[in-house]
Amino acid sequence: MSFRVHDTSLFVGVSPHHDLIIVLTPKIKSKLLRGFGEVGGIYEIAGIYPPSTLLPINEFNILAYQPKITQIHFHVAGMAYWFAKRRELTGAFLLLMLLLWLNHGIHSSKLRKEGWEGFNEEDIEEDGEEDTISVQGPTAYPTGMPTYSATTETLLENTRDRRGRFNISQDSILHIFIREKHIYMYNPMVVTVAHGAYLSRIKYQIHHIPEQNYTQICNIIQQDQTGMGDAVKLLYAHNTPFAALKKVDVSDLLIFLGPDPFPWKAVADRGIYIIHFQLEPLSLLEDFCKIQSLKYADEIWHYSKLNVDIMSNSCKESLDKWDIIQRFVPVSYDANSPKSTQKNVFDHSKRKITFLGGLQFNERRECWEKMTSSLPRGLCEARYDIFTDQSFSYFIQEKSCGIFLNLHKGCLEALEQPAEPRLSQLLSAKGLVISQPCHRVDQSIYDGLVDFVNLKHTGRTVYRLLKMTTQQRQDLADSRFKIFKARFDPGYIFKRAGIQYLFGVEDLLPRTDSPPRPPMFLSP
Repeated sequence: MSFRVHDTSLFVGVSPHHDLIIVLTPKIKSKLLRGFGEVGGIYEIAGIYPPSTLLPINEFNILAYQPKITQIHFHVAGMAYWFAKRRELTGAFLLLMLLLWLNHGIHSSKLRKEGWEGFNEEDIEEDGEEDTISVQGPTAYPTGMPTYSATTETLLENTRDRRGRFNISQDSILHIFIREKHIYMYNPMVVTVAHGAYLSRIKYQIHHIPEQNYTQICNIIQQDQTGMGDAVKLLYAHNTPFAALKKVDVSDLLIFLGPDPFPWKAVADRGIYIIHFQLEPLSLLEDFCKIQSLKYADEIWHYSKLNVDIMSNSCKESLDKWDIIQRFVPVSYDANSPKSTQKNVFDHSKRKITFLGGLQFNERRECWEKMTSSLPRGLCEARYDIFTDQSFSYFIQEKSCGIFLNLHKGCLEALEQPAEPRLSQLLSAKGLVISQPCHRVDQSIYDGLVDFVNLKHTGRTVYRLLKMTTQQRQDLADSRFKIFKARFDPGYIFKRAGIQYLFGVEDLLPRTDSPPRPPMFLSP
């Protein structure tokens, strides 16, 4: 503990694990609150005034994560003020130790030496590196999805040609295949494909591939170069992971979501039109031009425009040789997503600003420290324990404060990374999202929807958001959600990507009702 006395004022900093700031004069209070606003690791126990002038607790910025603050806290702080005013430092010190003991075991915010201290509006605005957060949110639809261009027209011409060559029609079914272990992880992409098909009046079916012996059987099938013998038996046997392939007619289309392995050749040998929805950030991969789908798939879809550009530049020879079409299909708005509401992060609920991802990947832990270095300890958390639809819904609706952080796997080279599908998932949940920047081609798509800031400026953006009232933040979230819903409409995404032209449904009136939620589990 350290303290200093200026005239009749007392400023006290207490312990590294139970950091506590007690401001006992209006002058120091005013100075600090110019930097803290309504956020930070400042714990005012109403010891600013003598006990007789204490304001009601709800009129104070009591900003620690305290499950219970009682009158005892007020009285002890008030007596400490009384002793300090009379230069009775021993008595003030003992009372503050008592206050610390009362606070023992209760998690309160830690005030870092750098970061929040000394923040003010001038400091935030002067560097010009961040967009101003408006209480009303974006008022217009800023440039987002790429518009139709000469490249798009070429894509549409190639798409119509494919439709004729493969006898694809409005009666064709889009069969969506995904491994069981990826059902939750890739559910936002399944939603995009299923909802886009539904709203476009494209018939579709979802198939979950069982995990038992999946890799072993896949390898056996791939090694059967003739496409006969073991491959045929294993591909269509009733008790293999690929039994559902029997439902795919030669006039249908098959889309597989996720990384290899998959029996690409065996399926291609049947003459089925194959689509691979590639879901890895290509900026972090090596030898991705050697993936099997580049040889046997007819199309490759990407959630990221950056991934499209990387593959176009790096794998041009393979794309041209095998006549592969690429499409940009970003993760869409999910009409069935649970919705968060903006809540107070400083009440007794212990809600925190959350990053939904693991810190063990690549350099994320180092980036997390940079991102949160100017934030009070305990204000943010990283969660990597939400792996079901039910747990996600419960967290979003009950445990979330409505503000989320985002880090890339390759976070130390942020400007070379794609925008994660997680962004759309959180925006569908009406979240306010703060992310480190990504590559400009992806970042522009989320313009006006996500706050992209450098790691060291995350604290400033959080500060601005928490300076707003809860209702102001909710208004901002609602405004962004409205724009996101229109810009990332799954039917619009399917139209812009030319998928409606592949099935010949571009002239049909789209559905206007809400699409059904894709099942997380399917009966065998």
